[in-house]
Amino acid sequence: MGVSREDIVDNITKFINENSRRMAALYGEEFSDPSRWGPDIAACLIIAYIDREKGDKLWYKKAAKIQRTTDHSEKKLIVCSCHTGFLSHVGRPLLVARRLRELGHDVIFVVDSDTKPDKSGKPTQRKYIELIKEADFEIYHSPLLVGEDVIMSSLQSKGGTMGHYNSKMIEQETTRMLSVLEEIQARKGKLDFMLTDSAWTASIPADILKIPVGSLWNYLVSNYNRTRLNLPEDYPLRKVLHNLGGGFLVELFNRSQIAKIILNVLLLKWVVPYNLVRIKYIFKRKKFIGIKANLFSQLSGNLNLFPDFVAFGGFKVNHRALPIGPLNWEPTTPVQDRQEIHDFEAFIDKAKKTPLIYVTMGSTGRLDLLKLIIEALKDMEYKVAITTGGQFNISDPGPLPDNVLAISFYPGTVMCHKADLTINHGGSGSLNQAILNRLPQISIPTSAEQQWNCDLTTREGLGIQILPGDLTVDSLRSAVQELLRVTE
Repeated sequence: MGVSREDIVDNITKFINENSRRMAALYGEEFSDPSRWGPDIAACLIIAYIDREKGDKLWYKKAAKIQRTTDHSEKKLIVCSCHTGFLSHVGRPLLVARRLRELGHDVIFVVDSDTKPDKSGKPTQRKYIELIKEADFEIYHSPLLVGEDVIMSSLQSKGGTMGHYNSKMIEQETTRMLSVLEEIQARKGKLDFMLTDSAWTASIPADILKIPVGSLWNYLVSNYNRTRLNLPEDYPLRKVLHNLGGGFLVELFNRSQIAKIILNVLLLKWVVPYNLVRIKYIFKRKKFIGIKANLFSQLSGNLNLFPDFVAFGGFKVNHRALPIGPLNWEPTTPVQDRQEIHDFEAFIDKAKKTPLIYVTMGSTGRLDLLKLIIEALKDMEYKVAITTGGQFNISDPGPLPDNVLAISFYPGTVMCHKADLTINHGGSGSLNQAILNRLPQISIPTSAEQQWNCDLTTREGLGIQILPGDLTVDSLRSAVQELLRVTE
């Protein structure tokens, strides 16, 4: 693999410094400080966008001056719509919503909930809605037709969920959300803005009601991306090419124009049902609401805010597509057994003279991969601390080796400070957290987007990627030993 832990730490430091320089050039020197990245920049940009003068393409330069509502703007009514089945898609808009509220604006959440009962027959509520409730935001529900269990199963086996949506389902969800938005406007007045995060249907009713839409989504999965995207590991054609010629043939194909065409066809296939619904509403309402080119533009809005690092390369500033720096949510640790927390903290404190590996699979990781990671790391000369995020029960992986301990929740930032290395699933939150804390990482992506995340971090020398198909006990041990230089 040819990279050392020292190389990665050095590359991360240079990367963050370059990102700070670019943020300062874009917004002003005060935004070179990582503590202002994320929610502060995002909230200020949203208000500046609503208040911008028509034709002003440098409106975002005024965002840094926004301090509170009474000085710069009338009170705004803003709605947030997010996918509540995943922590990152709730945490990011929640951070921005809290900052908007601090600035004096009124923020409401319209969130998805399952219409189908769970396996026990009880009505289901997506687990991360509780975070919004704890933050004391007013919540409206717009039920989805695709259950969380189906989405999770698809994400962990097929790399995505868009295939479950057809035009009939999208139309039903659009109708429901349209009704909710009309109810909010009847009660509270005209909505000034909608902020979305992975709420695929939300932009259609917003466009119908002429509500400006702002999106939070990763830069690399956008029409503004100038980097090369590879075919996902689980895509059938990639498997055929790998069987015929191994990694070399896959890489050669990825660099070809044919690969780009195939990716665009895949995106068009996913977005067609959404556009069919748009066309139907155009005729029904006799109002043109726009047709989207592909899945990326379907996810986009009038304003696109990228919770990524500018320095990931290829970024060209557009007055409606702007980076805000990483947005990482760390919820308050829920009530857990105090003895369990004490034992976990004692375990990681004992690792002061022994390399500590922090393992997290986010809210989408696969249990089979976690078991393989444990198998690879057992009986080696370091400690392994696992946080399951409540996705798995602590007992799910089975009996743990003496050098491994798991807990449901523990602050990721604390773990990054204490650990020498992290193994994660390639989610943007996990990657950004490791980078901000200058922690080397080995990432095992389980979806197309996570694979693209890891392609970039590997290219920048910020970590190592191992595709699930290449993950073995030996390959993981080799990567860990290379970074930690520990011998068995």
